[in-house]
Amino acid sequence: MTASSEIAGPLPTRPADGFTAVYKFFTSDDVLLYIGICDEPIKRWYTHTRKPWWPQVDHFSVVWHPSREAAAEAERQAIVAEKPIHNVAMNGIAYNGSMFPRVHLHRLTRERFGDRPFCMADLETVLGISKGSASSKARQLHQQGLFESVGKLRGPSGRAVPHFRALPLESSKTAPQI
Repeated sequence: MTASSEIAGPLPTRPADGFTAVYKFFTSDDVLLYIGICDEPIKRWYTHTRKPWWPQVDHFSVVWHPSREAAAEAERQAIVAEKPIHNVAMNGIAYNGSMFPRVHLHRLTRERFGDRPFCMADLETVLGISKGSASSKARQLHQQGLFESVGKLRGPSGRAVPHFRALPLESSKTAPQI
């Protein structure tokens, strides 16, 4: 979704006064981007349109809870269990909103690419991470032994560019300090 696009499908409406929604935003590949809580989803979502990750949002889910307290507990449990990549609170991740958290980059590259090599352009296209953040975090993960260089291969542009592979945590060369 872009800031100017319309949300397709049924819009979430509050079933009755006092109900609070827990909403989730997903990419087209069902990567969980964000979990939130609100009384009026459309108004709240508008504030998300200014977030750098908003263009990655493809679809959403909404579950209504009979009280704000019940919704807050459901949100907390979902964030802790599902670890959306752009939630800061309750996710146990120090995250400056302009930078993609390194802890997620390793996990997501393992999920998306497995043992296949990838380049920075792949991270930008597949994961929606800015090229600068991808390069910076990939370099740090390489230094930690979580990414290994596999040499120069042809990238999406057809040029030979450096490619990496995300190592499984158990076979990384050093203990992860993510």
